[in-house]
Amino acid sequence: MERRVEACIMAAGGHFSAVTVMLLFFFLVTIFFFVIIFLFGYYCFSFVSFAITQTVL
Repeated sequence: MERRVEACIMAAGGHFSAVTVMLLFFFLVTIFFFVIIFLFGYYCFSFVSFAITQTVL
């Protein structure tokens, strides 16, 4: 079954490249999204910890 799918993909050629580009784009967007969330969370955490230390001290 998988061999047949691979053969179809190889025969498709251009369609396969389009799908690959779509998957790559989706992958990059997901990574970009996670990086932004991580940086935003880190910034908020550092800001909150800074505010707490300022109020305590």
